[in-house]
This record gives sequence, C-alpha cells and structure tokens, in this order.
Amino acid sequence: MERIEPHGLFEIFRPDDVAENIDGVSPELYNALWSIVDYYTGEPNPEAPDSCYADSLAYHWDKLTPELQLEANKLALREYPYMPRG
Repeated sequence: MERIEPHGLFEIFRPDDVAENIDGVSPELYNALWSIVDYYTGEPNPEAPDSCYADSLAYHWDKLTPELQLEANKLALREYPYMPRG
C-alpha cells in the first residue's frame, strides 16, 4: 500500500489536540491518538526542525494504522479544507 501523507494540519497539531478539538473523531481514533502522548519529547523534529515538532501528529503518523490515517485526514480536510495536505 502506498504511504498515506498526513494533512498539513498535523504538522502543527499534536495527537491530543486532534482528539479533543476536531469533531467526529471515532472512539478508535481517539484512543489511538491519546496512546501517542507517551512518546512526546518537547523537542524539535530532527528531520525537519523548522516545520514539524517531534510532538506533532505528522511526526508520529506511522503509529496510526492506514485506516486511522485516512479517518484523520478526512476529518482534517473537512475542518480545514484550504490547508495543504502533506
């Protein structure tokens, strides 16, 4: 399967931000997003220090299943249709 790129919103939103602030998050996605909190470091992303923090959902994107990635992208696109995708 081709890699699903995260919506641009996830470069700045942490997983808990998505879980609590975007309407329509399923219980499965909600739990998966909150499970990522244990990985937070508060540090810049070493791969892209100017654009993505290590606590952002984009940085932790691969911790979600492809199905949950698609759900998150659909919700972000609905809430922020003019923000670029990945």
